[in-house]
Amino acid sequence: MKMYRKLLFTAILALLILIRPGQVQAQFIIGDIIKLTVTKVIKAIDLKVQRMQNQTIWLQNAQKALENELSQLRLTEISSWSADQKQLFSTYYDELWKIKATIAYYQRIKNVAVRQVALVNDYKHAWALLQQDKHFSAGELQQMTAVYSGILSASERNLDDVMTVVSSGKTQMSDEQRLELINRAADRLDEKL
Repeated sequence: MKMYRKLLFTAILALLILIRPGQVQAQFIIGDIIKLTVTKVIKAIDLKVQRMQNQTIWLQNAQKALENELSQLRLTEISSWSADQKQLFSTYYDELWKIKATIAYYQRIKNVAVRQVALVNDYKHAWALLQQDKHFSAGELQQMTAVYSGILSASERNLDDVMTVVSSGKTQMSDEQRLELINRAADRLDEKL
């Protein structure tokens, strides 16, 4: 743009120097030439400004497109990261849930075994007391023996149910079904105890 201004100024100055006072008609021709030259220079400058504006608009649009693409990429990265975290922690919590169920499973089995031992110990203690007591007749002792034998047989069946559940290869059932069977056996054992 500065170049065009210098060129215009030089052209006008050169024409003014060439003009002599006696040549008025030549001055009009020179004036027309100057006017035509100035018009062409102004149009060239205007065209250059329009091209620069078009380039600026194109660069702004390119910048917006890049910003949109970058934002989309960031959103994709964030959603991918979120999905990975969800999967990671989902697997982690699923594993914890399985471990909790397994621990409950084994804890319940331990409780059944402890109660079975307590039942047998109670039976031994009660039977020792009954045999020492002279107030019971032989028939009454026989009746009490039958009752205690029935309790021990039932608890033995409960223990067999638990052992069947625990032994691998004997039954095919889910952990939930196994826990349910163990819980029923433990409840029956508690009732007998």
